[in-house]
Amino acid sequence: MKNTVFIFLSDNGPESNDFASERTVPSVTDWIADTFDNSYENLGNEGSFIYYGKPWAHVGAAAHRFHKTVMTQGGINSPLIISYPNSVPQNRVVSEFSSVVDITPTILELAGAFHPGANFQGRLVHGMDGRSILPYLTGREETIYPPGTGNGFELFGHNAFISENWKILRLMEPYGDFTWGLYDLDKDPAELNDLSSQFPDKLQEMLALYADYESRNDLIQVPEGWKMFENLGPAPTPNN
Repeated sequence: MKNTVFIFLSDNGPESNDFASERTVPSVTDWIADTFDNSYENLGNEGSFIYYGKPWAHVGAAAHRFHKTVMTQGGINSPLIISYPNSVPQNRVVSEFSSVVDITPTILELAGAFHPGANFQGRLVHGMDGRSILPYLTGREETIYPPGTGNGFELFGHNAFISENWKILRLMEPYGDFTWGLYDLDKDPAELNDLSSQFPDKLQEMLALYADYESRNDLIQVPEGWKMFENLGPAPTPNN
């Protein structure tokens, strides 16, 4: 067992969509209605299929803001547990920023393997966007992402980038007005205090990091006014 690596990573953020009662995906809502008993008396029992919706999802992410599908800490923050007695010191709790894209580089380093680069056996290979966290866990380095580096996020039009304790965040409606805010996650993990006007140079530095992330990943920003479920078509008339 000493040379076996265990990695446990939870899903990100509480689910906010209520597909049982909100007809955002009509086929799912109809399937739940036809297949399960979601009467008040049966909620939580065998044969029910329920969601708790946005308000309780927000509560489930406390003390962070919002929930799954949003780039706030409530939507992206997840616990990570790593056990590898051969190399990783045990029984430590750390809060250093890392991303799921760091898992593959970490496993490759543990295995003594290397990413092949741009080509493998004559085929193009996509590069890795992440860093091994092993040097940090073993004490060889003081941080996973050195100053001036970090990683970005984009989902459903929301954007974010984290570098050290700093985070920039831009949210589409109804969660924000699509302007960039700057937050100190060490002092403000709930992202309640926008420091962009107080630290304009830091904001510009973070925006440059995001622009590089955007360019490297060929990110295409969704158009203004885009809605997650807008292309699913009108909901069918419920059966009488």
